[in-house]
Amino acid sequence: MSEWKAFGYENKIVKFEEWVRRYPITNCMIAFDPVFDDKFHQYSVATDKFELKHTSGIWQKHFTWYAKAGIVENQDAN
Repeated sequence: MSEWKAFGYENKIVKFEEWVRRYPITNCMIAFDPVFDDKFHQYSVATDKFELKHTSGIWQKHFTWYAKAGIVENQDAN
């Protein structure tokens, strides 16, 4: 392999590594307590409630965020 061709391959690898670092994979997990009755329940979670639970990966970072949703109280009952 010529030196010029090897330089081209090395350049592509470096660009790919930079792209992978710029675009991490993010997972959001939302947990809720199920209510076992015959009614519809609406759940809600605020974005500021998410906590970073896990980070992994050498080349591409994986972030796992976790939050617990709560039941929205019906305000139209008044």
